Amino acid sequence: MRATSQQPSATGPHPVQRAQFAVGEFVERQYRRVLGAVARLRGGGRSGGQAPLPLAPGTLLVQKDAGQSWVVVWIGAVVQSLDVEDVPVQIVVRRPGGERSVRVVLRRYCIDGERSESGLPADLRFLHGQVMVPDLDPATGYEVALVAGPLHPAEPIRARTLPRELEPGRPLRLFAASCYDADTDARDALDAAFGSVFADEAPDLTLLLGDQVYADAPAWRYALMSRHTPRTGLLLKYWRTWGMQPDPDGHARRGLRGVLGSGPTYFLPDDHEFWNNWPNRTVTAKHSYGNIWSALVNGHRRRRAVVPDTIGPAVKEPFDPRVPPSDPLQQSYLPVHPGEWDAWGLASFELFGSFQASGMRALSRGERDDQLPAGPPEPGTENRIHRPRHPVLQLIDIDPLTIALLDTRTRRTRRVRHPYHSAFVDPEFLDRMLDAAERAPVFVLALSQPVLQPAAWLGNHGRRERFSLLGDTGMQDYWHQYQRFWTELVRRRAGRPTVTLGGDIHQSYVAVTESTRLNLVEVVASPMSLVSGGGWLPVLSRAAAVPTGRDEPSYRPGTEVVRLRDLVAGPRDPGVELDGAAWSLGCLPKNRPGFAGLAVERIGADAVRLDVRIFDRDAVAATAESGTAPTATVRQSFRLDFGERPGVHPLTTAGPALPAAAPDRLPTP
Repeated sequence: MRATSQQPSATGPHPVQRAQFAVGEFVERQYRRVLGAVARLRGGGRSGGQAPLPLAPGTLLVQKDAGQSWVVVWIGAVVQSLDVEDVPVQIVVRRPGGERSVRVVLRRYCIDGERSESGLPADLRFLHGQVMVPDLDPATGYEVALVAGPLHPAEPIRARTLPRELEPGRPLRLFAASCYDADTDARDALDAAFGSVFADEAPDLTLLLGDQVYADAPAWRYALMSRHTPRTGLLLKYWRTWGMQPDPDGHARRGLRGVLGSGPTYFLPDDHEFWNNWPNRTVTAKHSYGNIWSALVNGHRRRRAVVPDTIGPAVKEPFDPRVPPSDPLQQSYLPVHPGEWDAWGLASFELFGSFQASGMRALSRGERDDQLPAGPPEPGTENRIHRPRHPVLQLIDIDPLTIALLDTRTRRTRRVRHPYHSAFVDPEFLDRMLDAAERAPVFVLALSQPVLQPAAWLGNHGRRERFSLLGDTGMQDYWHQYQRFWTELVRRRAGRPTVTLGGDIHQSYVAVTESTRLNLVEVVASPMSLVSGGGWLPVLSRAAAVPTGRDEPSYRPGTEVVRLRDLVAGPRDPGVELDGAAWSLGCLPKNRPGFAGLAVERIGADAVRLDVRIFDRDAVAATAESGTAPTATVRQSFRLDFGERPGVHPLTTAGPALPAAAPDRLPTP
């Protein structure tokens, strides 16, 4: 679907815009030439050989989600001199004693319109597809391999179905992490550390909690060039991050490939799959500096477009949900349309839908899908908000555990304070998550951001709503929905144990609440590899905090993370009284690359044990080179009771029916 660009006015480009656009185009053109020359000098210069193609040919297999009797396998391939639109291939799924072959058709992702700018050879193509493999055994590991055919050979991967329930002596192992910039992990430290921690057996579940790719990094390149090659640039970013694109000198890179090839992988998006603080404006998201005038004008229109606070609808939904709205009220108060920024926004949704999103659906054909809607919308879809392009809520049930992954990024509204419209997720998906929380004996909620954050309403309810170029909007900024999120979660959990997982903030820590009404453990793991230039972020944060007098949050052991009453604060009476606070039990230093390993084991009819380990990536990678067993920086264990007397009990010593603290090489015995 071809999206309509945001227009600064109905009378055509402003003279200032035309002049500024011409200057911007000239600067960008010269800048691209310089970057191209530098790339040609680097490619092959150090190795004495030929530089790799801008998009290296190869084939990659990844297991996405799974059930007790099925797995979903994704296949991506870059091919050369294969002039076809669809390619049928076969994969084989095997284990000792048997194997089966499954056919899948890969479809072409078209980026031909960008080749004059990207420099990609005309015969270089990207193909992708996915297939569900049914009729498998529960809690069983398989090898998945590509059958020889027209594609380049692929490295076999491990796939695994899910167990029906937790069993004593067989812990469920999880890997959880977020924020990975392949450009700053030049020595593949993450791959080495992951392989060391999970050397004995791969994790049963991998949960990647957002910013798996930094589409907008490095910022200086993104701001100047991304408008010209949005699909090609992001595809190359994914291919490199997924471990398939070598360095310009030909040196192979693993990236996330080892993590992605280890079993069921579930993904959440966050802002950097799009751009910083998406869908809000930011200094690096101006549709290139050549279009900064139109972005400024349209932003001004949106800021002036305000509706009264109402408990019901105040903004009319668009007649045709296929077309990005041009009405500033719809742009501000309704979930942001994927096509609002043409291919620049569409590419992010298309490639997230391919490389990361779960669920079986037809994958995008790229430019081949860029066409204006023909005729009126289908009957029954008129005057509706556009539907999500991927699953917003993912649920995994392993008795007594329910794991929910909730996408709180891609359905956000720009306005954050309206009682009815403002939301970080559609109310229907929030309600479904809360229903799952009410049913689950033990509930694990995975989000892209930490939720032990005080409601923003506390600090700004007497101030006008602001739109900052440098800010970072969180769930806590949505006054009404954040309050409902917490009040309903507390009510529906009724004291039973809850574990929240988060990322985003470039800080890894473990925290626990001190309350009988909210028994909760929070584990935050970020980053796997710090974004280029990320070392300056604390400096900017401290500078921004000077006018307000607020200090940077501290997660040192024993530090109060949040007062629990501040979670449920908001514009209405919460109807829930929460005393006590959440306290940090340990952390990595700010910006230190790391990840979390968790193990959950049933230890009784109404109890499970939770072991949490946070690993310093570089320290573990260094010990892996010497053959030394990995050591976690943060080690915490808990007994989670969900019977008549529910609670979360930290284990500092061995307790009744509990083994001593588990070693740091997962799985736990």
